[in-house]
Amino acid sequence: GDLGNHRVVTTKLPLTVGSRNATIATGSTTTRLLGTFQDVEHVFLVGCGGAVPHYTDFGKHVRLGDVVVAAPAKDGQ
Repeated sequence: GDLGNHRVVTTKLPLTVGSRNATIATGSTTTRLLGTFQDVEHVFLVGCGGAVPHYTDFGKHVRLGDVVVAAPAKDGQ
């Protein structure tokens, strides 16, 4: 569909158990998406997080509804 001036494609990841299975499912789904839509410029993986404790600072807990953004390290890892 359209979001402002941008064409947008969304997909749902399959339900998995275990972090390794989730990583494999995410990679497979993203690869299939990019194979179908070759002109994709950006990929955002979005999920729900909650109850991730920060052991030294109560104010830094991740709570349901929080938005967490990450970027690759400068060395590409």
